[in-house]
Amino acid sequence: MLFSRFENILMMFRTNPANAALYIIIYGASILLSLMLHECGHGLVAYWCGDSTARDLGRLTLNPAKHLDPVGTVCMLLFGFGWARPVPVVTRNFRKLRRDYVLVSVAGITVNLILFLLFMALSVILNQFIWIDGFGQEAKNALFWLSDYLVSKGDFTGYIDCFRIPALMYLQCFFQLMAVVNISLAVFNLLPVPPMDGWRILDGTLLRGRLRLTPQVMEWMRFGLIALMFSGLLGRGLSFVTGGAIDGVLWLYRTVGGLQ
Repeated sequence: MLFSRFENILMMFRTNPANAALYIIIYGASILLSLMLHECGHGLVAYWCGDSTARDLGRLTLNPAKHLDPVGTVCMLLFGFGWARPVPVVTRNFRKLRRDYVLVSVAGITVNLILFLLFMALSVILNQFIWIDGFGQEAKNALFWLSDYLVSKGDFTGYIDCFRIPALMYLQCFFQLMAVVNISLAVFNLLPVPPMDGWRILDGTLLRGRLRLTPQVMEWMRFGLIALMFSGLLGRGLSFVTGGAIDGVLWLYRTVGGLQ
């Protein structure tokens, strides 16, 4: 179960290498864009709060080499949860230390939540136009999450004639993966353990910055977080939360929009 996505992708390469390669490109693009925008959000808000460190070091960019953490990126690919290289912040440059510390910590999560809501909306809208008239509503609903279907089945060969413009199913796959990746990043970064943003938010609000952890303790806690991910326990808990968020927002959009 832990490596189910990875195993399904390997199956795709055995059954339909072209679709597997295309899926990897779409999935990889979703992860790269989401991680980079998350970190740019931190750096931009830090700049607005008076700290130009991220800008001066060239971190306000969409260049992947400036943001990606090798371990965090691999975890994102395998488990759907991961991280990028933290944006450097010099808190003494902030205008109001505690307020700005929390604002910078919240910024990346806020970016991911906005992207999640945006791409969920785009996915719901596009879903109303990609199917040929008369295609069964039950099957239409069952295939709403094309990204999951592509991974589990390997290709769309049996359904290609159900789309008005077949290429749009890959655009829909990108929209859906962007939504899933961003809600996953938002929920994962809300964890109140170092080095997640949730820890910084907790430290800057309830703890008022009183708890000081050494770099060694921070590193051990990071390894503990990775160990929990490999155990599958963390992934199951986070997947439950992200799944609930996706279902809830999907229901809200379709109800408000009067969509079936």
